[in-house]
Amino acid sequence: MHDANAFFSNPATNPCGVIFHVIKIYITQWSTFLSLALLQAVSLFATSTVSSVIIGSFFFFVAIRNSGYDGSLASEVVIPLLLLIFASSIAIGWVWSIYTGAMIRAAVEICAGGTPSACPTVAIVSKRGCNMIGFQFLFGLLICGSALIVRLVLNWLGGGDAEDDDDFYNDNKPSSSVYSMLQSSSEPLSSGAIFLVCLSYAVFVFIINISMIGAIPTIVVEDTSSCSALLRSWNLCRKSICLIFLSVSSVNLLNTFIGFIFWAVTTATIDRLSALLFAAVVVFNFVILPITMITAAVLYLTLRVRFEGLTQSELSEALLLTRPQPSAPFATDDDDDNDKVTPLLQAELVTEVV
Repeated sequence: MHDANAFFSNPATNPCGVIFHVIKIYITQWSTFLSLALLQAVSLFATSTVSSVIIGSFFFFVAIRNSGYDGSLASEVVIPLLLLIFASSIAIGWVWSIYTGAMIRAAVEICAGGTPSACPTVAIVSKRGCNMIGFQFLFGLLICGSALIVRLVLNWLGGGDAEDDDDFYNDNKPSSSVYSMLQSSSEPLSSGAIFLVCLSYAVFVFIINISMIGAIPTIVVEDTSSCSALLRSWNLCRKSICLIFLSVSSVNLLNTFIGFIFWAVTTATIDRLSALLFAAVVVFNFVILPITMITAAVLYLTLRVRFEGLTQSELSEALLLTRPQPSAPFATDDDDDNDKVTPLLQAELVTEVV
C-alpha cells in the first residue's frame, strides 16, 4: 500500500524514488486505473467510429449529388469537410484529455490519502476538459510556430527565399532541406550557423517537452486556465529538467523491458494464434497505459513538495477530500428555557394543574 505520509515527508530526489512511488500507487488502486484505461479505449473507439461514419456519409452524400463525381472536391465541399475533420479531432482529443486527466487525478488523490473511483473521477475532470484541450492547442501552436521561424531562418542562411516552400514538390528546383543547405553553403560561417540553429531548435523542443509535463496535473489539481497552466508548468519544472528527463526515460525503458518480456512469453506460449496474440497485446497496453500518467502526477507533486513545501492536508483541501467540520449553532434564549424544563419538572407542573 502507498504511504502518503512518507511521500510528503521524504519526496523522491532520483529516478529510482520516482519509479518506486509510481509502482506503489499503481498497486494500491490497480482496479481504478485499469477501469479508466478500459473506459478510455472504449470511448476513443466509439468516438473514432462515429467520426468516420459521419465523414464517410458526407463523402457518400457528395458522390450521390454529383453524378459525375471523379474524386475531386469542389470549393463548396472543402470547407465543410475541413470542419468535420477539425470537429472529429477536437472530439478525439477531448476524450483522450478527459481520461488522461482522470488517471492523473486518481494518482494525486492516492498521494493525498484518498481512495478514488473511476466514474466520479471522470465526472470531476470532465469539467476541465476545455482547459486541457486549450493547452494542447497552445502547445502545438508553440511548436509549429517555432518550427516555422526556424524554417525561415534556415532559408535566409541558406540563400533561399519564400518561394522555396511553394516549390517544394517542383523537381526542376533543388531540394531546400537542411542537409542540402549545409552542402550548398560555401562559407564555413554559414554552415556553422545553420548547424547551430538546428541544434538550438532541438534543445528548445527537448526542454519544452520536458517542462510541460506538469501542465495537465496543474489543470486537474489547481483548476487553472490553459495559459496559466503553461506558465505554471514552466516555472515549476524548469528547476528539475534532469530529474524529469531521467525519470521519464527510466519509466519508458521499464515499459519497453516489460513489453519485450511479455512479447517473448506470449509468442512462445501462443503459437500461430494471431487472435489471442492480438488480445494479449491489447491487454498489455491497457496495463501499462496508466504508468505514464502516474509518473506525471508523481513528478508534479514531488516538485511541489520540494520547492513549495506542499503538505498532505493542503493537497486534500485542494482536492476537496477533506471539509471543515460544521460548527454547532449558537444557543438562543428559547434553547436555554427548554434546557431548564426537565422531565421531572414537567411532571410536577402537570400534577399541580390536575
